[in-house]
Amino acid sequence: MKNLPWTLLGLLAAPLLLSALPTRDTIAFAPEDGTSVSVTFLSSNELTLDDMQMLMNGQENAMMPSIEMDMITTTEYQFSDTYERMAKGQPARLKRTYDSIQSAISGETRMEMMGEEQTEDVAGSGTSGLEGDSVLFNLKDGEYIKSWPEGEEGDDELLENLLEDVSLRGLLPEGEVAEGESWDIDLSIMLDLLAPGGDLGLELEMEGGDNAMSMGPDTDMMSDIREMLSGNMNGTVTGKLTGYRDADGARVAVIEIDIEVDCSTDMIDMMREKIEESLPPDAGIEMDLSSVDVSYVMEGEGELLWNASAGHIAGLSLELEVAMSMEMAMGMDAGGQQMDMEMAMEMSGTTELTVEVE
Repeated sequence: MKNLPWTLLGLLAAPLLLSALPTRDTIAFAPEDGTSVSVTFLSSNELTLDDMQMLMNGQENAMMPSIEMDMITTTEYQFSDTYERMAKGQPARLKRTYDSIQSAISGETRMEMMGEEQTEDVAGSGTSGLEGDSVLFNLKDGEYIKSWPEGEEGDDELLENLLEDVSLRGLLPEGEVAEGESWDIDLSIMLDLLAPGGDLGLELEMEGGDNAMSMGPDTDMMSDIREMLSGNMNGTVTGKLTGYRDADGARVAVIEIDIEVDCSTDMIDMMREKIEESLPPDAGIEMDLSSVDVSYVMEGEGELLWNASAGHIAGLSLELEVAMSMEMAMGMDAGGQQMDMEMAMEMSGTTELTVEVE
């Protein structure tokens, strides 16, 4: 035995050494042609006012009331996708049915001034003209052409800002990974997580919030998270393959998701449009916004389940601690009296997101 050549010993030991190394797998978006998947995004966002300050002509208002505020936003988006034909890593032809597009927002403001307390509630809900409709996404020259299925009609404006990808394939690693290995994820995934499918043409109908107590953030702004997160993002989103499990005969990858992201967005155009819509021309008041800056911070973690056998998502759960701040400055002319106003508010709370797959 002692005279056995070293090369032969190496050949005998190689299988043992290889078996001790971690196996590397490719986790990819690769459903077969004709695969149908129903994906439901459920989210709940709760915010509480932490601080509010208002200056008039650079001075604090001695009559500024004590304010408490709570706001809850919930959404349910259900998409039924049929991958009629696949290209490499993406659909070549996709048919999507918008089974459910529902959003609701509610809030309560409590103000106390000179010993008197008032409470105001706002509530609203909305949907989209897309609900119940189907849209075709055809890949051509690297872009998706959107159209209504043959024999069906709809509002073409609703097609303009739709996005094909609600698969969350942007959370996956590029290439092979081993259990315990981590990778960086592009920050734009936050839009796909919190505002899937692009601009769905959601329209809210609100009740309450029509009097002077309505000092909180605009409800349309709060419900349009894609607009709020359209600014400059910083931070990290990482994925980590923690293992596999079997589910109904499928091999499911378990991926840990960690999020630390902040976004700063200039929302002056949106707020100017809101003022123009809400302020009657004969009100005798002119308002000129000079800045509306919104900061949104998200920190948390969750778990992505990926059906490695079928090549598509199997589920997701995320819990985030969030903080929002808004600073706004404007000039106002009311009957010849000019006034400069500055407002700053800070809110914090939680966001929970669940993705269910059938």
